[in-house]
Amino acid sequence: MKVGILTFHEGLNHGAFLQAYSTQTLLRNAGHDACVIHYKNRRHWWRENLLIWCRPQSADVFLRRLRKRKAFRRDHRKLKLTRFTLLPASVRRHCYDAVVVGSDIVWNLELFGFDDLYYGELNTNRRVAYAPSFGWMPADTDLPQEAIVALKKFDAISVRDDTAQKIVKRNTGRDVEKVLDPTLIVDLDLPPLPAGFDQPYLLVYAYRMTDEWAREIERIAVSRAWKVVMVGYKVPVQAEERTDLSPLEWASVFREAQAIVTNTFHGTLFSIKYRRPFVSIRDSQSSLKIESILETLGISERLKDSPTGLDPLIERGMGEDADQRLDTLAEASREFLLTALRPED
Repeated sequence: MKVGILTFHEGLNHGAFLQAYSTQTLLRNAGHDACVIHYKNRRHWWRENLLIWCRPQSADVFLRRLRKRKAFRRDHRKLKLTRFTLLPASVRRHCYDAVVVGSDIVWNLELFGFDDLYYGELNTNRRVAYAPSFGWMPADTDLPQEAIVALKKFDAISVRDDTAQKIVKRNTGRDVEKVLDPTLIVDLDLPPLPAGFDQPYLLVYAYRMTDEWAREIERIAVSRAWKVVMVGYKVPVQAEERTDLSPLEWASVFREAQAIVTNTFHGTLFSIKYRRPFVSIRDSQSSLKIESILETLGISERLKDSPTGLDPLIERGMGEDADQRLDTLAEASREFLLTALRPED
């Protein structure tokens, strides 16, 4: 079956790449001719390219971003992509047996408005939504009529968080299944650890962090003779910075960390995926999504408002019950996606 995948795959975001790559890997392993539709909404492209690269910034920030882009290009070559376009009409010229929309926050209207492609208006025989999200839009959101009409056309809908379930139900009357992010349902072939990761390390992956959190992280690392490694974003903790990691290298660093501190959704997911001891810092934009997966696994105590009482969480993994729930949910999520692609009798 020829399957197109429409998601956010092209930005300099480790989680975004890995969820697209995971979806493609799962579908290709199942025997489908799966490719990522290499499209980006114009406003989204403008924000991720021209605005970021053209705004004033220090030479250090600019060089870090260049190193990151070079690393990402190494792994982007692993995706099977259509020809890149900003034009919806070009996307609709391709015909697919099925299209999988998601995951990521592709239904977030506050990000770049209504784009009907991400709501399934493509040239395809079957429309499947797998683990999309509305981002930080609240559960009582009233969607525009064109979004409601488009959602009702999907042959199968799943979402990745409780808020998305409530928004779809409120606007369409449709009960939809909650599934795991694609990064949690497929095993990836990862490279070995990059050079420089030859001693025990505490991994930090966060968009922002207070000095109070930074001091506690440093205390934890010193008390255990761990070095602190910071990947992706710069925060005020004393750490070795590694902005030269490709997405797959980034995942391998999560897999081998002694412990992880993050405030991002995918930082939390990869801590869970590799069963590492971790703590998630509550953050206004990501907490709803993080709360949903932690509650599902019964480990809500790992989402912290303040850096107190971290030692017990840093010293142990999720626990046997959470591990078993994760395995069960991963199998159910895989089954949902593969079954949803099959034409109904």
